Amino acid sequence: MNKVQEKIKNLFVAVVSTALIFLIILSFSGTVLTSPENVIVFVNDIVEKTYIPPPYLLDNMFIVDELRVMTKSEAVKIGYKPDRDAVNQSYFVQDGRSVIGMLLQKTGLLKPLPRRWNEDGTWNW
Repeated sequence: MNKVQEKIKNLFVAVVSTALIFLIILSFSGTVLTSPENVIVFVNDIVEKTYIPPPYLLDNMFIVDELRVMTKSEAVKIGYKPDRDAVNQSYFVQDGRSVIGMLLQKTGLLKPLPRRWNEDGTWNW
């Protein structure tokens, strides 16, 4: 094998190795889906001007009489913050696919993951 062929072989090995390492890293790096702006939330005027997702209410037995319904964007616009416990329990986020999974989904090889939120702002909980 002459020097040119050896250099081409080394370059090929380097490119393939780099591509494999890159693919391995991408397969472990996940994505996060966040709740859309039009998602329905309850706002709490009594305690601390927070907004709360409906599933959190069901899980924590809130008294709904004290709460008003609006979208997340409306609540943010008037100065409400997400309820800290609901945020800590990941009510407003959902684990997505890895980057490789997203690419496979875009090509149609994988079905989209079920989402916690519908297009109309209601919750799938």
